Amino acid sequence: MGVAFALLSFDNNEAVGFLDTPLGGHTVDDPNDVEALKYVGDELRSTALPAPTSLELIRSIREAHTAQT
Repeated sequence: MGVAFALLSFDNNEAVGFLDTPLGGHTVDDPNDVEALKYVGDELRSTALPAPTSLELIRSIREAHTAQT
């Protein structure tokens, strides 16, 4: 089960995280935890496909699924 999260950065270079879990939302303000969320976000971005490639992948999966039904 995954957890969605968001990072909010402020003008004073401080940041806070928000975790959206099945049990509700949770604010993360401990600097070490916020850094860990930043790291996870950076890792996700570095492994994600570019938007046009993602869109093409989704379209091809949809077309393959539609052809089977």
